[in-house]
Amino acid sequence: MRDTIVPSVQQQRKTEATEQLAGKYVVMLADEATDRREHCVFAVLLRTIEAWHEQKLFVASVKVLNAANSTHCARTILRALQTYNIQYGNVKAVVNDSARYMNKYVDSLKTVIGDNLMHVQCWAHKINLIANIYSKELSKLNTTISYLKSALLSTRKRKHLYLQFLKEKNRNPKVFPPVLTRRNSSLSTAVYVAEYFEVMIEFFRNDYM
Repeated sequence: MRDTIVPSVQQQRKTEATEQLAGKYVVMLADEATDRREHCVFAVLLRTIEAWHEQKLFVASVKVLNAANSTHCARTILRALQTYNIQYGNVKAVVNDSARYMNKYVDSLKTVIGDNLMHVQCWAHKINLIANIYSKELSKLNTTISYLKSALLSTRKRKHLYLQFLKEKNRNPKVFPPVLTRRNSSLSTAVYVAEYFEVMIEFFRNDYM
């Protein structure tokens, strides 16, 4: 299936997308994430500039890069534009976060596409950076949270006992939020500790460990 059906469907979707993008003005949305194996995954989306109800969003490229740097990102974007036969003059803007290499690759794109290319930085990223300032300053709080999280969730048995204990105390049986560095969950985790701290201490004192 992977060798026959997937390539066929991929080519069909690529042909359909090329036809729908032909002659349209577009905005590029690009971002990088890290997969489970610590690989850099760079995604490029294309949104058509039309009336709101007619706009279309296409996944132009998803590439695993050896390194997330301006050179690799710029090349990936240019190849995506060439793949869908998009004229450089029809590319009106690029949206990404405020990482330095992101800003640098936009400068590289302007040398090819033109200085009229608008650069829009994602405000969600900016707000997240502001919200995480306190977590960098309160290092001892982060250390305490990490120890608590590890002590409660390091094994399935202990996690199960903790959730059962919360039920016995008529508390909402929920565990810590996701990884501290993702989606401003550091704030949610701090709030969780403040709300459940006394219950956690009682859990430890009752020899549930």
